[in-house]
Amino acid sequence: MKTVELGSICRPRQWPVISGKEMLESGNPVFGANGRIGFTNRLTHDRETIAVGCRGSCGQVHLVPAGSYINGNAMALDELDEAQVDRRYLFRWLQRRGFDDVVTGTSQPQIIQANIRRVDVPLPALSEQRRISAILDQADDLRRLRRQSLSRLSEVGQSIFDDMFGSLNVHPAPLKSLGRVVTGSTPPSASSGMFGGNIPFVTPGDLGSGAESARFVTTDGAKKSRLVSAGSTLVCCIGATIGKMDQAVRDSAFNQQINAIEWGDSVRNDFGYYAIKALRDIIVFRGKGASTTLPILKKSEFEKLEIKVADTSLQDRFSKRLAGVRLLQADGKEALVRADSLFTSLQHRAFRGEL
Repeated sequence: MKTVELGSICRPRQWPVISGKEMLESGNPVFGANGRIGFTNRLTHDRETIAVGCRGSCGQVHLVPAGSYINGNAMALDELDEAQVDRRYLFRWLQRRGFDDVVTGTSQPQIIQANIRRVDVPLPALSEQRRISAILDQADDLRRLRRQSLSRLSEVGQSIFDDMFGSLNVHPAPLKSLGRVVTGSTPPSASSGMFGGNIPFVTPGDLGSGAESARFVTTDGAKKSRLVSAGSTLVCCIGATIGKMDQAVRDSAFNQQINAIEWGDSVRNDFGYYAIKALRDIIVFRGKGASTTLPILKKSEFEKLEIKVADTSLQDRFSKRLAGVRLLQADGKEALVRADSLFTSLQHRAFRGEL
């Protein structure tokens, strides 16, 4: 099998940068280092093209659809020699290879043309390239379908809630009267013995991730933070991610960007969470109205938010229906893990010549 330098089979090129102010609400999609970032009426590529992030988020590889603009912080692999290389094979190879060894700069990481041109690419026969890319495309399609299925399941809970409680004919009550509303706090990192325990310390980045929190605090750390019980609703009420929310999987501490509601006897945890989810747009609107620079919804305003509370027997029926959805989600996550493992295995085998 021959190996060639990337610069011998294409022309890596950075096109002029379109700033955020120049972006439109619709038109040709604009792709940057992290993927699609907006729209424009301009065009750089009328054919499907590989792009590699070369500033900031260096090394991310995208297969950009025809009719797009590739912005200057991504390197477009133009003028591909399709007599030697299959486009999708090259895309898959570069995805697997990575670009850590060609990134330069410390304060501003970047990939320059001279370095990316020297990247080696193994080239089996075209027929073999197409066979490999077809196998990997099929495995990737399976992963995509699994993710789509999980995404749809994540919307089912709100649909059930709206169906059961959308026309609830009762007077709303403020959150303050329905449970304990708490604003979080971060333990002092300068003090020893605060972090590294087994109590989740939730930050806005953890909300809605489906994964366990990235940091944990000790019992002493939790005393310096705020602690709420499992099932409490956690809502980001400050910053760019205002309105992001989740349920505490177990007793958890959380930082000062989050307000939590530990529900009282009249509100079941699942019902309370979905009732607050229905208020997300209101939370975002009121938070942005409070400041022109930093969106914030203070605890004093947050606890004034009102929800309609159904009879607890009806809330319990909702939780039972939701439990069935969660079982399907758990099965779907396991299936996605298997699909990811299959794809990774096929990648390794394909580029070692073992398929």
